[in-house]
Amino acid sequence: MTLAEMKSLSSITAWSGERSFTMTRANTVVVLFASALIVMVGFGSVGPLAQLSPPTSETSPSQAEGTAPPVETPTAELPASSETIQERGVKGTFSPQLGNMKLLLPPPTFAVVSYGGKCLDFGPPPQVTGAPVFIYPCNGTVAQQVVVQEINDRHDVILRAGTKVLGVKGGNSAPSVLSRGIDSMGFALLQAQPFTTLTQLPPLELQDEQSRQTVLSSGAGQIFALDGDSIMLAADRTRVVQVQNNRGANRTPLVLGPRNLADAEFWTFAATDKSARKPTSGFVRVPQEKDFARAVNEARWGTVVEVDPGVSLALTTPLPLSVPEGVTIRGDRRGLRFGPELSVPQGFEGTMLDIRFSDVRVTGLRLRGPSRSTVDEASNKDARAIDVLDSATRVLIDHNDISDWPAQGVRVVMADEPAVCNDHRDPRGARPNNVRVTRNFIHHNQKQNRGYGVQAHINSFPLIDGNTFVSNRHAIEASGTGCTNYLAWNNLVLAAAPLQDRAGPFNGYTHDFDVHGTERLKLDVGFDIDLTGGFGGAAGQYFEIARNTFLGTNRQNFDLRGEPSSMVEFHHNISLRSLGDAVACSYCGNGIKKLKVYDTNRFSVLPNPTAQLGVGDFDGDERDDLFLATGAAWYYAPAGNADWRFLNAQTDKIDTLLFGDFDGDRRIDVFTQRGRDWLVSWAGASPWEKINESNPALSEFRIGDFIGDQRADVFYADGQRWYVSDGGVGPFVHTQDSSFRAASLGFGDFNGDGKTDVVGSTSGKWMVSLNASGPWTGYPLRSALTKTMAGMIIADFNGNGRADIAQAYGKSVSYDGRGGWTNMPARPGMFAAVGRFDTNPGADILFYWTGYNYLGIQSSGVGAPQRQSRQDMR
Repeated sequence: MTLAEMKSLSSITAWSGERSFTMTRANTVVVLFASALIVMVGFGSVGPLAQLSPPTSETSPSQAEGTAPPVETPTAELPASSETIQERGVKGTFSPQLGNMKLLLPPPTFAVVSYGGKCLDFGPPPQVTGAPVFIYPCNGTVAQQVVVQEINDRHDVILRAGTKVLGVKGGNSAPSVLSRGIDSMGFALLQAQPFTTLTQLPPLELQDEQSRQTVLSSGAGQIFALDGDSIMLAADRTRVVQVQNNRGANRTPLVLGPRNLADAEFWTFAATDKSARKPTSGFVRVPQEKDFARAVNEARWGTVVEVDPGVSLALTTPLPLSVPEGVTIRGDRRGLRFGPELSVPQGFEGTMLDIRFSDVRVTGLRLRGPSRSTVDEASNKDARAIDVLDSATRVLIDHNDISDWPAQGVRVVMADEPAVCNDHRDPRGARPNNVRVTRNFIHHNQKQNRGYGVQAHINSFPLIDGNTFVSNRHAIEASGTGCTNYLAWNNLVLAAAPLQDRAGPFNGYTHDFDVHGTERLKLDVGFDIDLTGGFGGAAGQYFEIARNTFLGTNRQNFDLRGEPSSMVEFHHNISLRSLGDAVACSYCGNGIKKLKVYDTNRFSVLPNPTAQLGVGDFDGDERDDLFLATGAAWYYAPAGNADWRFLNAQTDKIDTLLFGDFDGDRRIDVFTQRGRDWLVSWAGASPWEKINESNPALSEFRIGDFIGDQRADVFYADGQRWYVSDGGVGPFVHTQDSSFRAASLGFGDFNGDGKTDVVGSTSGKWMVSLNASGPWTGYPLRSALTKTMAGMIIADFNGNGRADIAQAYGKSVSYDGRGGWTNMPARPGMFAAVGRFDTNPGADILFYWTGYNYLGIQSSGVGAPQRQSRQDMR
C-alpha cells in the first residue's frame, strides 16, 4: 500500500498481540511495528480513542459461564496517573514525509466492582447496540473491562465497553408481570424468575457514541462523573448508576436511579493490570501525592481527594480549609474499616472544613475534635468539624464518624435575614434541602451549653437522616432564628448522654432533639437575672421529626422552646419513654398549639428493641452482622463490632421477619409475608419485592438451604406433611410425611453436606431428617436430652462443619448432637446473639456486658469474654 493510499483511508484496523485497534479519523496513518502502534499525525489527528476489538475466538462468560479464560493485559510502560487517555503516548521522531510520530499504547481498563462484590458486565464481543448491562461474578474477561475516557477539565467521563459506550436508555417502562397460577393447596405457581411489582428505572445499555450531550434526550445519557464510589450522570448528579433494587443475582440489570447513598449505588474501579491507577486524573492521593491542605486548596471541579486508609492526620495548617465547588473528600470508612482520621489539637477554636459551594461531598472519614469534655470552659468552646452554607446545593455529609467537637459536629447556616420568620407555610416541596447529613455516626459532642451533633442554624433547612447518635448534649438542635427548618428522619439515638453540670439540683441530661426560641430565660427577683438563652419567643418555621428511634430513658426526646411560624410535626417515632416524658414544649407560649404529636408514634415501648436482634451477613464479607428492627427503621452492625448503620426505612419488627440468602449472592436477605404475598428485601436494604404467595402463615415457616444450591428455601409443616419452596420462588413441594410442626423442630447441617437438615425429638431420641426429605430413622443422633427443639440453639460452635445443639442462652451444648451436655463458660452479661462474628472457626456468642452498653464476645461459645463492639450498641 502506498503512502497516498494509506492517507486516503477513512479507517484502519491493526492488531498488536491479541488486541485490535481501530482508528476512525481520515488522513491518519497507522503502522504496526514491534507489537505497538506507530501513529503518524502529520496529516490529521487520531480519533478520540483507539477502540478495542478483541479477536472473535475469545470466549466470554456470557457465552460459556465459568469457562472463559481471562484476557491478559498487554505489557507496556504505563503513563503517570495524572495523564488522561488522550495524553497516552510517547513522542517519536519527526519525518518530513510523515510528520510527528507517537507510540499509542492500549488504553488502561478497569473492572467496575459493586459493593456486593460482583462486576459490571456488558456481554461478549461483538457488542450489540441496546444490549443490557448487568452484574456478574468477576472473571477478568473482556466483557468486564471498561475503558474510562476522560473528556474535559471537569473530569467527566465516557465509559467504553468494547466497541460501544455505556448509556442510559431513554424513558421509563412499566415492569412486566409474570404469569402465575394457583395450585390445589392455594400456593402460587410462579416462574423461576422473581415476581416484581416495582416501577422500573431506566436501564443502562450499550450504545453507539453520540454527540457529547449531557442530557437525557433521545435515549442518550453517555457522560458520567465519578467521585470514588458513585457513577453519577454528569448532567444531573442526583441520579446515579445502581444495581436494580439492590439484588445480588447474576445478570441483575443496572439502572439509573435517585441518589440515596445506599450500598446498591457504590462501585470500585479496579485497574485490570493490578496497579493502583485511578480512573481519572482528578483523583489525588493523600498523603502520597500531596498533603491534605494542599490537596484541598488546589482542588478544582471533579477533584476527588482520597485520604489513605491507614493514616491519622493532625491538621496544623491554618483552618478552616475551604472546599471548592464540585470536590469530594473521601476515606474508606465502611464495613469494619475505621476510615482515615482527620483531627485538630487541644485548644482548637473554629472550623475544620468550610463548605460554601455546591456539589461538595465529605464521606468515609473520621473527623475528631479537640475534646469530649462536658465542662463549659473557654477553650475549645467554638470548635466544629464542618460548617456548611445552606445556599450551596447538593452538599452531602455521609458515612463519617464525627466526634469530640465542643460546639457542633456539623453546622448548617444561611444568611442572617430574615431575623424573624413571617412565612407560615410548610416549606417541603417549595424549598429544597440543599444540605444532607446522612448515615453518619455522630457521638461525644457533649460540652455544656453547646455539644450539638448537627445544628440547623439561622434560616437553614438541612435533611438529617439515617444517622446514629450517642452521647451528644443535643443530637440535633435548631437555633430558631429566622426561617430555620430541619427534617429529621430515620435517626437512631442510643441511651447514653452526657450529664450536664448546672449547679446543684439543676444537674441532669438534656433532650435529644430541640428547637430553640430566640429569647432569654430570666429570673425575676425584684430585678431580672439573665439565666440562659433559647427559651421563648420565635422558634423558626417548620420541623419534621419522623421515624426516629429514641433509646434514652433519662431525658426528653424532643423539646420545642418557642413558637414556630408554621408548625412541628412529630410522627412515627419510637420511644422508650411515655408521651409526657418524651415530648416537651418549654416556655413555648403559643407554640403548644403548633406542636403536632400524632398517634402514629409509639411510646413506652417494651422490650428495648436491642434485646431482640437478627443475625446474618448483610454486607457479604463472610462475617455475620447484627440486625436491628426498631419499628421505625432497620439498622445493621458489621460483625457486631462497628456502629449501627442505617439499612432501610422499613417498620416491620423482628418478630415478623425471617432471614436467608434468596438470590445466592452471599448476602442475607429479609423475608416476610403480608396477606398471601411473600416479600423479600434484598440484603435488607431494598424496598419489598414480591417473590411468591401462599396461604400458610409466616409463623409456620422456617428458612434453610434444603436443596443445596446456595439459595435459601422456605420450609412449611402443616402437622401432616412437610413442604419446601425452592429458593422461595418455586411452589411448595411435598418432601416428607410428619406430624411435627416447625415450632418443635430445629434446623442445621448435621452431616456436613452443606444442606439444611431437620432435627427433632421422637421416641426418646434426637433424630434427623436429612434435607427435610430423609426418614427419621436414617440419621439418629443420640438419646434425647430434651423433649422438643423449641428454644434450642442450633449452630456449629466447634467449627467442624456439623451443627451442634445448645440450650437456650448458650448455657450448655451437645456437640454434633451426639455428645452429652457440656457446660459453656459463664459470661458477664445478658445473652444477645449467636453467629460467626470473628475469624475463628465456629459460632460465637455475643452478650451485653453488665453495667455497660457495649457487646462482649465468647469466641466459639467457649472463649474468654472479650469486648466486641467498638462503641455503645443500645
